[in-house]
Amino acid sequence: MPTSPFLRDNWAPVTSETGPEGVPIERISGSIPTWVRGSFVRIGPNPKRPPDPLSYHFFLGDGMVHAVEFGDRGAVYRNAWVQTHELLTGDLTLDDGSDERSGLANTAMVWHRGLLCLEEGSKPWEVQLPLLQTVGRITYDGKLTHNFTAHPKVCPVTNELVFFGYDFSDPTIQYSVVSSTGELVRTVPIQFREAVMSHDMAITPKWSILMDFPLWDRSQPTREQDLSRLGVFPRHLESESCLLYTSPSPRDS
Repeated sequence: MPTSPFLRDNWAPVTSETGPEGVPIERISGSIPTWVRGSFVRIGPNPKRPPDPLSYHFFLGDGMVHAVEFGDRGAVYRNAWVQTHELLTGDLTLDDGSDERSGLANTAMVWHRGLLCLEEGSKPWEVQLPLLQTVGRITYDGKLTHNFTAHPKVCPVTNELVFFGYDFSDPTIQYSVVSSTGELVRTVPIQFREAVMSHDMAITPKWSILMDFPLWDRSQPTREQDLSRLGVFPRHLESESCLLYTSPSPRDS
């Protein structure tokens, strides 16, 4: 029987966890400098329950973290599923009456006062290093009311976390900033032309940049007149009136 390419070869799911003790990595040659300390981590979709072999897409896999810890035991490998509500119960939505998606925490990670596991259609889940124990779902004391992009930015100068959230049913992008102390200090709604998958953003020390690309109906060719736009605005804008849209104009130099 044919199966999804995301269920075989290098995409084949890992079916077990190492547990907190982890597995020591055998050194074949060379040495690890004694000053190397910390964890190298990655995340990706890894379905825990057997999915439909024909229709499965890797966007739908449960998030699994893989880590190599460098410490007194040398190099130790661990892996663990992020213990999301959906992983534990099989329910797509939370059971708190909100009808909000649990999320799979399967796309990317960011370090900001903890390791946040991300998926664009929901809120982050925090995992604790080095043992990969799930701490819980991050809502910033209930202030986070929108989805959380999988590609937020941490300012290297202020250590602020800058991010946005979108919904395929709404052209409003929610732009937010979390302080260096972990407080959500700002959320500003920004109107795009149409609801769209706004995948990424950029920041400078002063400015934030959102990308309004005309990928609204991917079943049809993109129209030439629907130009891509970049929304440029101060990081701590008070309202959308501070936003300037510009269209990229590439040229040879």
